[in-house]
Amino acid sequence: MEEFFLLLEDTKKKYEYSGVEENIGYNWIEKERLTPTMPGDLKESYNWVSPEHILRMISYEFLYKFEYLFKLKRGSLVENHIDGSSTMRILRYPAWDGEVKNGQIRGVKHTDYGSITLLWRFDHTGGLEIENRETGEWIMHR
Repeated sequence: MEEFFLLLEDTKKKYEYSGVEENIGYNWIEKERLTPTMPGDLKESYNWVSPEHILRMISYEFLYKFEYLFKLKRGSLVENHIDGSSTMRILRYPAWDGEVKNGQIRGVKHTDYGSITLLWRFDHTGGLEIENRETGEWIMHR
């Protein structure tokens, strides 16, 4: 993905995001906005959907662990995900020295969609904040 994001903008735009039906493709800086009334987000992304066996099995392993931790009947979560697919998404937050519009940020407060979100970080880069639902406090994830 690093090589893809280093391509010229015109080349990357040939792989434009298809929309929620297919859920595949590239969104360039300011193309996507998590809040429709705000300026576009200062990030790039590439989505693809994978119904492949190995990704589905990894998802099931997480769901089995959640069943165990929450003392649920074995298979109860997995049964609800049998026909699901795995949406993979790579986000890139490039250095930005252009204009920042009023209210524009990298990505606003939001709730991820789907059942499981796995985040990989590189170089111990911070930035993600997680809300404690009991206290309302925002905690910087490092």
